[in-house]
Amino acid sequence: MKKGIEISGKAFININRLQTSDFRLQASIACKRAIIMFCLSLLLAGCGGSPVPVAQGRVFSDALGRQVRLPDHPERIVSLAPGMTELLYALGLEKRIVGRTDYCNYPPQAAGIASVGGYINPNLERLCALKPDLVLAMHGISKTVIGQMERSGLTVAALNPTDLEGLYGMIGDIGRITGNRTEAETLCVSLRKRQQAVSAVTAGAARPSVFYVIWDEPLFTAGGGTFIDDIIAIAGGRNIASGVNGHRQFSREQLLAEDPDIILYSDKTKFRENLKRDKIWRCLKAVRSGHVYPLDEDIMSRPGPRLFDGLEKVASLIHPNHSGKAK
Repeated sequence: MKKGIEISGKAFININRLQTSDFRLQASIACKRAIIMFCLSLLLAGCGGSPVPVAQGRVFSDALGRQVRLPDHPERIVSLAPGMTELLYALGLEKRIVGRTDYCNYPPQAAGIASVGGYINPNLERLCALKPDLVLAMHGISKTVIGQMERSGLTVAALNPTDLEGLYGMIGDIGRITGNRTEAETLCVSLRKRQQAVSAVTAGAARPSVFYVIWDEPLFTAGGGTFIDDIIAIAGGRNIASGVNGHRQFSREQLLAEDPDIILYSDKTKFRENLKRDKIWRCLKAVRSGHVYPLDEDIMSRPGPRLFDGLEKVASLIHPNHSGKAK
């Protein structure tokens, strides 16, 4: 039987070839040690001096405080939020999207992607049938629903930006998660330039008071720590609801007391119709002066690149004399 030494499963040294009649005693031991050390040095040199690590995915801390082990290069992504879908397209990842929600209507090409239903309660059977290696969710989805998806073998990461800085952070996260870091960095630079252009124009201008109507029955608005609050401030306005955090109900009495210069409202509300039959609204300065403007809710509410279209639009409404320079 041949005698030999196996080294790290990659080299086998036949010691019999080293043994001769002249070195059968002590020389053979010295040769064995020398050859073993030589082979080990070759193996280590080939991997930079340390064993080659086995790819086991990465751990990502998501918006729900969960530690999620992600695939190294996800190829089949399901987006569970319209803003997420828009962002994936903006990063050039549309070919990797295999599923979306019923509400993902932009860009128009997204209509050709299979739908899994709503973003709060997606159809689990449809989701699993798409065999995604990554599901990306956003605010609104519960841990219970995520738990159901994970028990079905799906990898789910939730993100929840609430303001513009959070959006920049999410773009960076998606770039790292998908391997499109360069595209994410380029997009962030482009969006920051647009933000800075608006800020430069409105920096020295007067700051009229602004109220944003998310919903009017009952009355809801956007307070501090929201995209809307950031947009109004950067666009050169003063949000009268900035003293409350998040999206809150706002009393009509408080609105009358604040009497804003400008009212912006979601085009999904019936605010315009209510103005005609509610005399309280007609008492407001903004209504009397005609400074009441509808805004596309999809653009204003979705955490994605089109928020900066909304920023430029709001700046043009608050400071119409400067709107050309902001763009």
